[in-house]
Amino acid sequence: MGSHIVTFEDSDAVIRYEPALDDTAGWLTRYQQLIPSVGPPGSLEGVGNSVRETSVANAALSFQFYGTSLTLFGKANASKYTVSMDGGGENEFIEANGVLAAFTSLQAGTHSVKLTVTSASAFQFDRAVFDSNIAAPQSNSTIRAGDAAWTYGTGSMWVDKTNTFPSDGRIQHMRVTYNGSDAASFSFSGQAVYLYGDTVSNHGSYSVAVDNQEWSYTGRSNNNIIHSLLFFRAGFDPKTQHTLTLTNNEGKFLDFEYAVVVSSNAGQSDSTPSGSSTSSAGDSNNGGPKTGGSAAPNLPSGTGSDASSSSNVGAIAGGVVGGFGIACFIVTICLLLMRRRRAKQRSSGGIRAYGIDPLRPFNGPQAGQYRSTNSPYSHSSAYSNPNPMMQYLGPASSVLSGSSAYDAQVVQEVPVQMHSQTPVRIYVPGPSPVATPVSRKDNQHIRDL
Repeated sequence: MGSHIVTFEDSDAVIRYEPALDDTAGWLTRYQQLIPSVGPPGSLEGVGNSVRETSVANAALSFQFYGTSLTLFGKANASKYTVSMDGGGENEFIEANGVLAAFTSLQAGTHSVKLTVTSASAFQFDRAVFDSNIAAPQSNSTIRAGDAAWTYGTGSMWVDKTNTFPSDGRIQHMRVTYNGSDAASFSFSGQAVYLYGDTVSNHGSYSVAVDNQEWSYTGRSNNNIIHSLLFFRAGFDPKTQHTLTLTNNEGKFLDFEYAVVVSSNAGQSDSTPSGSSTSSAGDSNNGGPKTGGSAAPNLPSGTGSDASSSSNVGAIAGGVVGGFGIACFIVTICLLLMRRRRAKQRSSGGIRAYGIDPLRPFNGPQAGQYRSTNSPYSHSSAYSNPNPMMQYLGPASSVLSGSSAYDAQVVQEVPVQMHSQTPVRIYVPGPSPVATPVSRKDNQHIRDL
């Protein structure tokens, strides 16, 4: 099983305190701050964490829970106390680092716990935490007070109410009644259910029934406590429809805000085909009765696993052959395009017969002359620039001044301008030195570079 951790706060209505809430002779609610609140005149709203405190000997608290473990938190402050589980003996505990008592390895089911303060000295109870043992993953569904899922008894006087709390501007929507015996109910399918509402000084007792089992609580509190847990139970059969009924036992106020239903999604799979069969440890293959489902239709000869293996091998082989053929086709197209492009460039004079540009500026004592540092057929490391044309985008001067090696017109040194201007001309000799100037066509080609 998985885990579904539940917390009962000291202010939740599911916890019963004895003596009943009394600021002087019972349990006192302590908050970090109290401010005026909505509700009856003089109502106060607690802000921050709260604890229930008592200095009365034999004061007690008790509640029921469904789970497999339980931890009680609080501060003993030199008080002595005992804790009993499921009506057993009262065992004395010693608080350690805020833990009053802890129980583990409980049998999954409903348990009752009672804490009694035998020698009180500002004993404080904070909260109870337990594992309700619902398999993961889990999903929650919320049924709010105004939803159509709620039904009300004939002649009931439930009304809608909205409160805005001054502490943080929270807006609370709820259903309220002050008529005794008024009831509200809804149906659900799940493994656990929560019910939330208010506890205020002018509220009275109420009861909650699920599947003909009933529990009684009090909705009275010294302070205005919103989102108080009015009811929680777990361990329901998720395959069965259940009905929860909330009843006002007195002619005092009772309200509720919303309910939350928890369901486990363990063992469910949306990917299971409708025609597939299911099995478990007790199916016919293991000597037990078959759990249900149908056989896979139209299987080829042999077992279903053999047919699946053959189908998988054929699919893989077909994919490999098809992929190889596509790759060869793409490579062939690329080679043809590259050859056509090179042939076109050669016909227009764009690429020389050799693989590298044989010209490179020579910054020797006879500035202005060009000299090839490499033979067109040499592959030595003297030509180290991986991109020969990058040298013309180097320093601020793009050409050298002085006489040309081929009696061409002398070009004066000028700074490189923006690309939007006419590019500087660069004279490039042919493979064999000649005395004639570079033609307009070659000159235009070099501009294009």
